[in-house]
Amino acid sequence: MNLNSREDQAFLNSLTEIIEANLNNDQFGVSELAHEFGKSRSYIHRRLKAITNDSVSHLIRTVRLERAIVLLQKNEVSVAEIAYDVGFGSPSYFIKCFHEHFGYSPGEFFKNNPDPDKNFENGIFINEETISKSQGPGRKWLALSLILLLILCAFLVNKYFNVQPRHLDLEKSIAVLPLKNTGNNLETQVLADGIMEDILNRLSHIEGLKVKSRISSEKYENPERSLPEIAREMGVDYILEGTILKEKDVVRIYIQLIEAKSDNHVWSEQYERDLKGIFAFVSDVSMQIANELNIVLSVNEKEMINKVYTQNKEAYNLYNEGRFYYGLRTKENFEKSIECYNMALALDSNYFLAYAGLADTYVTGVWFNTFSKEEGLQKSRAYALKAISMDNNLAEPHVTLGAIATYFDYDWDTAEKELKLAMKINPGYIRAYKLYAEFMDVIGNREEARRYINMVLESTPYDRHRIWLSYYYYLKEGKYEKALEESNKLSLVVDNKSGSPSMNFNVYIRQNNFSAALEEYKKHITIVSPGINIEILDSIYAKSGINGFLRFVIEFELQNNAHPSYIACYYAIIGEKDSALTYLERGYESGVGGVVRSLKD
Repeated sequence: MNLNSREDQAFLNSLTEIIEANLNNDQFGVSELAHEFGKSRSYIHRRLKAITNDSVSHLIRTVRLERAIVLLQKNEVSVAEIAYDVGFGSPSYFIKCFHEHFGYSPGEFFKNNPDPDKNFENGIFINEETISKSQGPGRKWLALSLILLLILCAFLVNKYFNVQPRHLDLEKSIAVLPLKNTGNNLETQVLADGIMEDILNRLSHIEGLKVKSRISSEKYENPERSLPEIAREMGVDYILEGTILKEKDVVRIYIQLIEAKSDNHVWSEQYERDLKGIFAFVSDVSMQIANELNIVLSVNEKEMINKVYTQNKEAYNLYNEGRFYYGLRTKENFEKSIECYNMALALDSNYFLAYAGLADTYVTGVWFNTFSKEEGLQKSRAYALKAISMDNNLAEPHVTLGAIATYFDYDWDTAEKELKLAMKINPGYIRAYKLYAEFMDVIGNREEARRYINMVLESTPYDRHRIWLSYYYYLKEGKYEKALEESNKLSLVVDNKSGSPSMNFNVYIRQNNFSAALEEYKKHITIVSPGINIEILDSIYAKSGINGFLRFVIEFELQNNAHPSYIACYYAIIGEKDSALTYLERGYESGVGGVVRSLKD
């Protein structure tokens, strides 16, 4: 503890007084405390962390529980009434928190405190007479202030001088593994993926909870390793796993929350719902996880967890299908994705997530040459703005607008504004951090690009697109060994497809390791053009050296529709600057945004 000044003591006293004044409000959380204190959540969190190394949510819960001790000592109302009086949403959750905090249940209170006129906690007595109704208002306020001070002292002494061990509410992390599809059909798999994505999205709004994304968890859909081993690999404290079986309109889901370190089952539940009941299911599970992890939710966090996006079960299924096909990243599947979103909107025109999905699909489709720049960007922008007009507290469309501003409009101010807003709306939305890393790279701030892509990889370590970005940034930084590490990592994720040899080739070319570059390109060309005679490459390299070899690479890549910016790079390596500039211009004219990266090199 760093309680070195009167200002620190006044800061803690002010927080405690505000919490005490709002004890019976179960909606009072970190955001509400920050509002009444007149400072931001981040300011309070940083200062409290510096003084006490504690979280704001734990301080709120501690004050609630210490007040509960006073009420129990009076012995005038039931435990359930006390639970509500001190701001707990349910008596069972209150009892659980009470036991973890004090080491015994409320029912055992008098066994630990035999003198009914006094409460003894950590060596400090609080006499019931100090809060007697016979006192005048001034004396009552003085007594209450004394009680608050004693509570605070007890909390600080207990926490930092180890008078009695207690549960410490430090930052927690969780991975949600893919639901095992026992029905083994695509329709159920799409639903399972959608449910998991929904739960993750709701959990990602909780401050102090690190959530590993669905992408990073997919590697473990049929895990051979134990859960503790998986948890260590993913760097998480808890794992949520389960199974799903769909029979007609009935969905059976078994789900369990496991503490990774001990492999203990914290909580488990079996659900049988019709498809419409899935909406309540994802909120119930997300709320239960927060309760089991002893997280005090703010009003805004509760709203996001319980948010209803649609009540139409068919629209919900179609939206999940749209996300599924979008993730496959092919022309045919982009078109299927758009069809699914439009069908969902035909059933529920207020389903704003479907508009956000359309915005995503059109802008990504432009990148993958599925849609023209004119059509794709116009529709993407329109759908993003439509989603925002329906719900401005939605990160996804702001990220889409940030991507358009970064790669197509070259409007850096708008790009930064939209991406920062998305991260503020949903601090757990990893795609916003990924696009912000890309924006930082585009404007030439490589240090920030690296910082943000590392943050992204911490949450999604097995996403191939994000591993590629990390590789690409290392390549631009001249950190070639690091780039090779990322390339090798990617080869494990995508089963050693053509990407890794091509990536290694680009590293070795820059290292002037031309023999190794030749071998990697031979692997690459064998995969993308089976049956080709690779001996011709050895012959060209033997006769014409690296320049002749790279001219062959240029011709081959042009035949396979490589982006002009890549061709420009190869011309630059062999010193043909005029040709390099020509292809950079062609890349710019093509309207595909990747060229801005090359222009910054």
